[in-house]
Amino acid sequence: MGNLRMIMYLSLMPDAMQVYSETRFRPPSALERAMGLWVDRVGAAASGGGAPGVRRLLGQYAAVAVEEGHGIFESPSAGRQRVTSQDVLLLFPDEPHRYYGTPTWMTRWVVWNGPEAARVTSWAGFSPAAPVLRQAAPAVARAFASIHPLMAAADVASALERKQRVLGLLAALVRHSTRSRHPREDALDALIRDLTDATDGRLPIPRLAASCHLSVAQFRRLFHQRTGRSPLAFLTALRMARARDLLAAGVPMKDVAAQTGYGDVFHFMRVFHQATGQTAGRFAAANRARA
Repeated sequence: MGNLRMIMYLSLMPDAMQVYSETRFRPPSALERAMGLWVDRVGAAASGGGAPGVRRLLGQYAAVAVEEGHGIFESPSAGRQRVTSQDVLLLFPDEPHRYYGTPTWMTRWVVWNGPEAARVTSWAGFSPAAPVLRQAAPAVARAFASIHPLMAAADVASALERKQRVLGLLAALVRHSTRSRHPREDALDALIRDLTDATDGRLPIPRLAASCHLSVAQFRRLFHQRTGRSPLAFLTALRMARARDLLAAGVPMKDVAAQTGYGDVFHFMRVFHQATGQTAGRFAAANRARA
């Protein structure tokens, strides 16, 4: 199934807290890449020792269940939240975060990745602004138990079953978090799902707000509540996730720019560097060398 690889770099957040970007991943098989969503890893550990001095950019999606103990979760979108036994933390690829037991806890996790991951997670209605799902740990434990025996297998059936079980985990978490909703919220969520398929570089906020029967101010506020980002930042994050996958697959830079909604390849390269801390050319070369 390939070796794990890790690329790290240090930068400074606006609040001066250091961040390291961790892109540790299991290279997907050709079938998994064609499917667009794969399990990267599962695991469990007891940990403690207080708050880490840095925030982490995971570079992938994860569901982390707190099975014993309690602690703290922190991120720019969610602020500081108390976490207790049986809660689940949802981690997003480009949201800096840190979490830790006070003093110790036991966690279990499932990590997934791929170009379809952002779309599916968005459809599920999950947001960096609301990363803690209360008392949802049994869903992660069930997914872990079903996926763990399959992780060493490279056959087609196992790859399909891993993807199916991640989707099952997301379905279980959606059911757990279901609540009464206003029609305008449904309209906004439908629009967010549409944005995951967008290739047009333009983002006409007044028209989008009107389509949800909201003022521009209401639209921006509710959009941020739903996604933890502004509309432009949300769309940029989706496009960068797609760009990373295309570059790793060896797609030429000009075609990557066009397929992610950037008519100007130099504009794409600037945005990629700002979003990832690495030039698109260096990212493509490094991933082709390790493929």
